[in-house]
Amino acid sequence: MKFCPGCGNRISSNSVVCPYCGVQVGYMQTYERKTNGTAIAAIILSFFIPLIGLILGGIGLKKSHELNDGRGLSIAAIVISLIQLVAVVLIIALAVVGASLA
Repeated sequence: MKFCPGCGNRISSNSVVCPYCGVQVGYMQTYERKTNGTAIAAIILSFFIPLIGLILGGIGLKKSHELNDGRGLSIAAIVISLIQLVAVVLIIALAVVGASLA
C-alpha cells in the first residue's frame, strides 16, 4: 500500500490514478504489439498470386510461433492458395483435353 501525494489517502501500490482525488500517482506500462506482416501479405497475395501466397503463408505460420500472432491468417492463406492452385491446374488440364478433342 502507498499513500496518495494529493489527498493522503491509502491506495493500492499498483494504482496509476488515485481513486479518491484523481491525481496521477504512477505510470501505466505500455507494450508494442508486434504484428505478423508476412501473414497479412500472404492472405492478400493468396488471391492474386497463389504460389507466393502459399510460400508466404508457410513463412508466416513459422513466424506466428515467435510473435504469437497471425496463425489464423497464415493457415487461411495456405488453404486459399492451395485451392487457387488446384483450380488453375484443373482449368489448364480441361483446356488441354478440350483442345486435343477438337
